[in-house]
Amino acid sequence: MLQATLDFFEAAGFVPHGYCLLWRPGLIAAHMGSDLIIAGAYLTIPLALYRILKGRDDITYPQIGYLFTAFIALCALTHVFGMLTLWFAAYTAQAVVKVACAAVSAGTAVVLWKLLPEIIALPGPKHLEAKNQELWREIERRKEAEARLMRSNAELVALHNELERRVEERTAELTAANEELERFAYIASHDLRAPLRALMIVPGWVRETLQESYDEVLPEVEEDLGDLETQSRRMDTLLTDLLTYARIGRSGELDQVVDPEELIRDSVSLVALPAGFSVRIGALERIRCVPQEFALVMRNLISNAVKHHDRDVGEVSIQAKRVGDSVEFEISDDGPGIEAKFEEVIFDMFTTLKSRDEVEGSGMGLAMVKKIVGQAGGLVRLVAHEGRGAVFRMTFPGPESGAPG
Repeated sequence: MLQATLDFFEAAGFVPHGYCLLWRPGLIAAHMGSDLIIAGAYLTIPLALYRILKGRDDITYPQIGYLFTAFIALCALTHVFGMLTLWFAAYTAQAVVKVACAAVSAGTAVVLWKLLPEIIALPGPKHLEAKNQELWREIERRKEAEARLMRSNAELVALHNELERRVEERTAELTAANEELERFAYIASHDLRAPLRALMIVPGWVRETLQESYDEVLPEVEEDLGDLETQSRRMDTLLTDLLTYARIGRSGELDQVVDPEELIRDSVSLVALPAGFSVRIGALERIRCVPQEFALVMRNLISNAVKHHDRDVGEVSIQAKRVGDSVEFEISDDGPGIEAKFEEVIFDMFTTLKSRDEVEGSGMGLAMVKKIVGQAGGLVRLVAHEGRGAVFRMTFPGPESGAPG
């Protein structure tokens, strides 16, 4: 069958190359041996290239490798036919193989030259080595930076711990000082009230004695006794408010979710509004608070608005709205208002903006408001605005909030 195939490709009248070589054994052996070795080498090289291409998935231009594989395999076939034509005149088949080899080799050359700029631009071993060294240097720099960062973090942790320790010590000192101050205020106000109440009775006794002894009380004496009663009442009010301030947060009553409207209405009834004054209550949200203390806040704010009003008629408005997890109350009136320069000092203890001869009060009301709201986890402030009246805003936790810490 091989002979038939060769005959099909063989041109009539051609003779094998062996005739040209005069069938000289040495010359034929040289041609045969060299073609055999070249063909064997050429056939093993494509196999090696193919295995490389299949075993590596990081080759940038694999098509070049496949073209070289085909080109070298066809070159091997040309040498095989070089051996065959020594005995068989298979020149037509040899020509077909050469044409195929030429086509593949030309295609390989075209593709190779087309990709040559990109191939030249590929990083070589020296470039990769330089990049690796640069990468190692970057790794070392990052290790050093990480070490510095760790040292800085350790220093920050130590500093943080030291600050926490100092804050805890300072907090403990302030807590102890506050507790001592509250105990002092409680004891002082409680113990002073007993002799003060006895002192409040003295003007009456003096009147009775004078009336019995002299059948009259001189006007100037009556004025002095009246001043003594007034100052005694003021002192009693001051001590009462001071005692109330000291007791804020120590009543033992737990905070709870309440409807503030009922507490506000109870506070209005306790204030005993003068004729011509009213309190308008808008839509309110439920809050978490100590009911007794919230009622005290409302009593103080409402009574202040009425007490400092400059007219015989007036209105206090109370509204509320949700702000995140809190409820913000706005308590406003239509009185003369408070100047912005007093927005901080009005919450200090014993602060009054008018003489006590003009307006009765201990100056403790807004201090109580600030302390109660602060212990509930909220804020209270005077709002600057145009026109008459004072506007206070304060926040209390909403019903879903936990108990303040």
